[in-house]
Amino acid sequence: MTTGLPALGKAAVLTVALLAGCASTVKNYGLNDHFSGTESTSGATSTPKQCANTLNAVWVEGATFQECIRYFPSSDFKSGHLDRAVVFMEGDVLSAHGASSGYEKWTPQRELADAELEQQRGGIAYLTLARPGTDGSSGNQTRRRTRY
Repeated sequence: MTTGLPALGKAAVLTVALLAGCASTVKNYGLNDHFSGTESTSGATSTPKQCANTLNAVWVEGATFQECIRYFPSSDFKSGHLDRAVVFMEGDVLSAHGASSGYEKWTPQRELADAELEQQRGGIAYLTLARPGTDGSSGNQTRRRTRY
């Protein structure tokens, strides 16, 4: 405990210490690892090097952010050239009580299988693009619906 700080100063130090521990390094999910609801609510960070070593991930830099974004392609992407494809981005995974029910049941393998099913159903290459802070992407899902 800190000494010599006014009560408000102690509260500020404690708050900063707690918030600093919220974001962790995003997990490199194996094909059958379930996505973390805690990661989606607390946020996670990554580095370009870590992202380069993550299956189906791309490092994205914007004016105010740098994130490792996961994607889940159907098998048509293996050909190396596509004239067209459907790119799908799932909706919010957060609810009033944390990650929405069912989110932690999803895995990278299930995302890939779902992309394959949609490709077969629609007859066109299909890719699911993860939102920042979800499905193994770094970022903070609580910043959704903002310019970030």
